[in-house]
Amino acid sequence: MVATYTLYHGTFIQVPRQVSTEGKHTLEINSGALWVLNQSGRIEGFDWAVGSDDEDALHRMIERNGWTIVPPEVNGSIDATKQTVTIVKGGAGRERNGFFFPGFIDTHIHASQYPNAGIFGSSTLLDWLQKYTFPMERSFGTEPPSDSAPPKAHTVYNRVISRTLSHGTTTASYYATIHVPATCLLASLCHQRGQRAFIGRVCMDNPAFCPEDYHDESSEESLSATRQVIDYVQRLDPKGKLIAPIVTPRFAPTCSCDALTGLGRLAASYTPPLHIQTHISENKNEVALVKELFKGSSYAQVYEDAGLLTPRTILAHAVHLTAEERSLVKARDAKISHCPASNNALGSGLCPVRTLLDDGIVVGLGTDVSGGYSPSILESARQACLVSRLVASQSSETTGRENLSVEEALYLATRGGARVVDMADQIGGFEKGMFFDAQFIELGAGVVDNDGDSIQDELNKDSGNVDLFGWENWEEKIAKWVWSGDDRNHVSAIGYLNSPRSRDLHLAAALGLDADTVLSKPSHFHKTLEKSISESIPTRYVSIPIDHDNHTRGTYENRYWVSTRYYKSGGPVFLYDVGESAAYSSAQAMLSGDSTFVGSLLKEFGGVGIVWEHRYYGDSFPTSPVNVETPVDDFKYLTHHQAIADIPHFAKSFNTSDIPNQDLSPKGTPWVMLGGSYSGMRSAFTRNEFPETIYAAYASSAPVQAQVDMGIYFEQVYRGMIGNGYEGCAHDLHAAMRYVDSQLDQNGTASDAVKALFLGDGAKQNSDGDFTAALAYIYGTFQSYGMGGGDMGLGSLCDWLEAVPNTSPRTAASVSKMRRSRVLGRRQDSNDTINPSSNGTLPESAPSSGWAPFIGNKAVAERLAAWSHLVPLVNSYSGTDCSQSGSDSDSCDLGSRLNDPDGIGWMWQYCSQFGFFQPNNVSPEPSHGLLSIHQTLAYNQEVCNRQFPGAIKSGALPECPATEQINKDTGGWTIRPSNTYWSGGEFDPWRTLSPLSTEDFAPGFVTFRTEAPRCDRETAKRNLFGYVMKNAVHCFDFNMRFEEGAKSRRFFTDALKQWLLCWKKAA
Repeated sequence: MVATYTLYHGTFIQVPRQVSTEGKHTLEINSGALWVLNQSGRIEGFDWAVGSDDEDALHRMIERNGWTIVPPEVNGSIDATKQTVTIVKGGAGRERNGFFFPGFIDTHIHASQYPNAGIFGSSTLLDWLQKYTFPMERSFGTEPPSDSAPPKAHTVYNRVISRTLSHGTTTASYYATIHVPATCLLASLCHQRGQRAFIGRVCMDNPAFCPEDYHDESSEESLSATRQVIDYVQRLDPKGKLIAPIVTPRFAPTCSCDALTGLGRLAASYTPPLHIQTHISENKNEVALVKELFKGSSYAQVYEDAGLLTPRTILAHAVHLTAEERSLVKARDAKISHCPASNNALGSGLCPVRTLLDDGIVVGLGTDVSGGYSPSILESARQACLVSRLVASQSSETTGRENLSVEEALYLATRGGARVVDMADQIGGFEKGMFFDAQFIELGAGVVDNDGDSIQDELNKDSGNVDLFGWENWEEKIAKWVWSGDDRNHVSAIGYLNSPRSRDLHLAAALGLDADTVLSKPSHFHKTLEKSISESIPTRYVSIPIDHDNHTRGTYENRYWVSTRYYKSGGPVFLYDVGESAAYSSAQAMLSGDSTFVGSLLKEFGGVGIVWEHRYYGDSFPTSPVNVETPVDDFKYLTHHQAIADIPHFAKSFNTSDIPNQDLSPKGTPWVMLGGSYSGMRSAFTRNEFPETIYAAYASSAPVQAQVDMGIYFEQVYRGMIGNGYEGCAHDLHAAMRYVDSQLDQNGTASDAVKALFLGDGAKQNSDGDFTAALAYIYGTFQSYGMGGGDMGLGSLCDWLEAVPNTSPRTAASVSKMRRSRVLGRRQDSNDTINPSSNGTLPESAPSSGWAPFIGNKAVAERLAAWSHLVPLVNSYSGTDCSQSGSDSDSCDLGSRLNDPDGIGWMWQYCSQFGFFQPNNVSPEPSHGLLSIHQTLAYNQEVCNRQFPGAIKSGALPECPATEQINKDTGGWTIRPSNTYWSGGEFDPWRTLSPLSTEDFAPGFVTFRTEAPRCDRETAKRNLFGYVMKNAVHCFDFNMRFEEGAKSRRFFTDALKQWLLCWKKAA
């Protein structure tokens, strides 16, 4: 469920905005509770009186506030009138010395230079640029220039984001390169990965001080390219919630006067003015060069004359500013990014930070990777302390004030950085109304107990360099962290949440987790999953042709993962294809042990495991990364024909150093391909089209028949509800939708009122199609969970609807009873699940007809609208902030184009080839319809046209999905490749388009057999090797806790043992 608040309970440490009465920065240390409004991510309040260890006090506080706790283990409906709260504990408390701390803000970092971190030899600034920096940055373009970023950019930018996040950097001001595609890629990845960022395309047009092959051709080109990046970033994040553009002249000598002046005007032309970042007075030789080039002007004056010295300007380094320049910087309220690690590494000098602060200049910290050797702001903080001591040692009149304390360094890393990026009221601390951009730190347990005896404790494992002895106070612990800590102490970054993906629901279901774990906090689901993995599986890349029909178009880097932990000589290769999603989380889950289907096969057969990421998903892009602004022409290589050829190309030369002297290619080892849903289709198709590569296939829930009209999807939902004891609920949902349609048909006041009833006033702006599509999200968990799934599952909604009208709200105990009365969502006794309270006029429990015949369609619709999880569910799926208590039109725009890269990629695939449009299920029985009549085929096509404007006109997309052609190419549901097993669920909506389909429109007289056919022989068209799992839905055979799934898997493994014997004989 999506709770109203997330309550964080533990120790919170920050540096206050104001200094102490002694004029010093100090630590503010509080233990207790802080809560965040989940819709906005902002801090709503805190209570330090409850302490960090007093559970009773915590629960009394929650009770005083009238909140209902929603722990993960409770899977029931709650009173819709109550606000809800999910509790997040701050680690193991005192055992692990854990605490929450504001996220670090890196005010100066060159993302493209990250591969050079630690490589500077004996260079100083200017020759270091020529030897290391410019060649690296140059490689982020393509030759000839194209609209796509090269593979290196994908690899480096993903890595630098991951690395900085792992060090607690929740906000970064990035320099990219001069290349527009690569810079846009960085913006897209930050937005996708959830790191708050300022994205700057580097401007440098002066050929006299730039490499011959790495500079803008003119000031006009520099300005034009910068505008392209600005436009892209602002389209990607129109409100600047997460990313924003920043005008970035590299530094004065590399820019012409026209470029500098033009960039100043460009930044000022926006409202509010754009941020600006550049370098100043880093090196004495550089300062002398500026004076020579600009006719005696000081460095600061050059920027002043160009209009670049503003309150939104970040000046990096500022090591050698004169008093006059400091005065000018202060007068313009420009900010300084102090980069001590870089200054030391390149021998640039010692920045007098105390002098800058005394002059009233705002200062933050920057890593300046790769001049700086570390992406850690914590390293910058300790270097800042050390540099300040050296500055003091060089003065004959030192008073010690030059020294920066640990507390001051942490202030610069958080509050100071927030002021530098003009977000002092938004980030950097824990005040009410601020974003909860935070990190959780664990220093580990003490190494001795209270008696001074040594402790041999697993709690100390992986605690890094920080050793605590139990007698330190918090100020001393923080000092140890600053001087000795690293990313091993960093547990998690907390901040922006991305939208859930259908594949996340499949994965969560397979791992036995509720849908709530994905829908409430998608990014937290991935972090929790990754932390549960005992051993991370390294990411590997392989070069794949962009175009398999024309290899001259070049290659791209495709991700995959390999596990050899269970390998025995002669064992097969099992390749699991993730399909339409980023594959990292699935790879870690599937390959990290034997508790998953893939892992169990590896252990049983002594096999090598591979997880493959589909082109255009995750980090495997033949063109630029997919986002809302991706040109439609970039999708031309996202076709079945191109994607199906990737795995054979990869397999033919696959080997791994883990298993030397063994031919692991399909010539020397049998390959078995596994998949579910779309990837189940791919397993069957690959075996059928490339039998020399894939020897055997497991196709779960595989809709191999492309079809435009898949209204049958919701007929299967209806059947699943009836089959699991929710007939009354199905009829009430039908009645509620009929009421909605009756109001929408009246237009005007009635139409607005029904939209406001469900999703607030902000919903009135939406079309009938977009509004009713949002209501269909109530069925979003069905295909992965059936009637289970937790508080946000369909069964929870039905429990709400089927309660006797006008009775008191259910208690937590009654909710728990309902949950216990189900097995995977199926009722064991439908009468037991309803509160048998009678009001004298209504039945004592929900009738099979539903409540609508007794209380009317309108009343049922109002009951649906009152379900406490409806609005959070819609917001979670659609990325909106709709609210029944009132919302503006901007926050409840249900017609926006998809922003999720995976969702966009999959939409392209079904809009272009597969169809799978899911309109209302008015056929075969209109009374079964679970959706609005406004959910039509025409509306589904309209969504495609809106997502990809101009694609049909340009010929990039057909006027409707080309399903006839794709079925001709693949064979559709008539294919019968040998050594292939088909698995499906009784109520799986996607089984209706698989060879296991029993629909009237499917090929008739097909029978299913569970006896393994002989190897290498196609099965008869009407005799299919497969199994339909009873009371199962989508990919339930991947759920290791489901008995019917185990039965289906065993049919396959028994057959595979026979088939592999054939392969060995042939070999």
